Amino acid sequence: MNLSSYLVERVTRLGPPQTRDLTVQRDLPVPMPDGAILLADRWAPKVRGWGLPVALLRSPYGRRGFIGTGMARPLAERGYQVLMQSVRGTFGSGGTFDPMRQERADGLATLDWVMRQPWFGGSIVLIGPSYLGYAQWAVADQLPPEVKAMIPHVTESALTLEFLRKDGLTLETPFSGSVSSARRVRRACASARSIAPRRSCPATSTPQLNEIGRASCRERV
Repeated sequence: MNLSSYLVERVTRLGPPQTRDLTVQRDLPVPMPDGAILLADRWAPKVRGWGLPVALLRSPYGRRGFIGTGMARPLAERGYQVLMQSVRGTFGSGGTFDPMRQERADGLATLDWVMRQPWFGGSIVLIGPSYLGYAQWAVADQLPPEVKAMIPHVTESALTLEFLRKDGLTLETPFSGSVSSARRVRRACASARSIAPRRSCPATSTPQLNEIGRASCRERV
């Protein structure tokens, strides 16, 4: 019995799954055109999992723990193969995490890789909130016909513009998000000691863009 499966079902008020018996392939290497290797976990039903539609989630927040249990498992239990990929520079994926700048090229390369796998059955769905939603919009104008749907939520297609409008989001939002992502990565490493929480507070309360570097890093950037 998988207690996390029952808990997610209860919290999300989903109907009973088709199966709770899943297989998970960890750390699948997905090569990018520049040589970087991004890691992904594939979730699927143990029986007749090949050929099912693929739900692709590209995330900077990790692939294990609550992320995997809360996002990948419910889909895999209800008729999907789920590929949860850590974007460039996060949670073991190669390269450097440069938010929002590389999701188009990496996303298109990932789609191409998925369509060449023996377990691919011809259909892909892009899904996910927040940064996972932005990763969908980044490739939206060049999707192959195998992508049947996009389901972005709690996100925007031009997220960076929100921080430039007078009535938009504050700079605290992306800065706090970056600090939070960095803390998750550090916790996943052996040396998990982080100074980010101590330095993030003065930075997020700093209204001037050119002073954020000084407040967060104690130097001008």
